Amino acid sequence: MNIPEARPDPPPPPENSRDSVAFGLHHFAFEVEDKAAFDAWEKHLRDNGIEFIGGPVVHSPTRTETSSGGGGRAMYFCDPDGNAIEIFCDMANVGEDGIFDREQHAARIKSDGYDPEKVELPTVHL
Repeated sequence: MNIPEARPDPPPPPENSRDSVAFGLHHFAFEVEDKAAFDAWEKHLRDNGIEFIGGPVVHSPTRTETSSGGGGRAMYFCDPDGNAIEIFCDMANVGEDGIFDREQHAARIKSDGYDPEKVELPTVHL
């Protein structure tokens, strides 16, 4: 973690911690139980005037608006100090070998309206 106080004459921190590697962490995340809880958080944040810096999105190999094929719903916003926060659910199950759970992947691809036999099973480099 980069701590600005440890530097001589530190510059001010960014408004969004995801915009700089010079300070602290990129973002931190909280997992909620399911889509209903995710939707409730989205409503709560919007009702309280919180500005989203990303999302809500569904990360999926068939969704071109996101950079992650890992599955999962996510939304991003900043606290008053500029720390980026993610709330997510429905994260993909990935085995110790880095291969995605085939059944979960197929269900997500079907929910996106695609044939899972035609969409490659993602892997993660561990």
